[in-house]
Amino acid sequence: EYFQNLFIHEDSPPLYFVAIRLWSGVFGISEVRLRLFSSLVGFLAVVLFFGLARRLLPVWATLAGTLLFALHPFVVEYSREARPYALVLLLAVAALLLLWVIGAGEGTWWHRALFVAVNSALLYTHYHATLFIAAEAAALLLAWRRPSGLRWLGASAVLFVPGALTLMNKMAMLRSGQRQLWVQAGDGVGSVIGWLAAART
Repeated sequence: EYFQNLFIHEDSPPLYFVAIRLWSGVFGISEVRLRLFSSLVGFLAVVLFFGLARRLLPVWATLAGTLLFALHPFVVEYSREARPYALVLLLAVAALLLLWVIGAGEGTWWHRALFVAVNSALLYTHYHATLFIAAEAAALLLAWRRPSGLRWLGASAVLFVPGALTLMNKMAMLRSGQRQLWVQAGDGVGSVIGWLAAART
């Protein structure tokens, strides 16, 4: 029933909602506990940002940049919401860190495998991640001149085929009036709590 509600009422891909279902199974269902998941994910994004900045900048600039990143209004807000955005942020920073390793020619096979997995997870977290992946492709081609790296992004796209088919189905239902956009049909965290509670009964 939980995943049926997601398919009918939720516009975002399912990865965040699978994660929050597992989280709530361990820590329970409440607005505070659901928001705590995003806070933890946001903290991990800051840690990874520090790792990325450390590769690119001197120590003082790394510390200053990480502080600015951590205090950015979007990062603070997304780390409070029971929505997928903090997870998108974490995966995007992880993808950039791996992109730098691969682009600089330092990556091993497991860096490439993780790069594929992280970008696939991004696509299963938010559909607009396609724009981010397009920017990664441009960086590989223009900045590092590594067209061979495009195959790893292509592998992520192949893994997202089931998600793309689901999106097409949702769009067809939207056009036929069988479903509404999330902003029209839901009330944010209250909807997620209701779906999780119903799944336990």
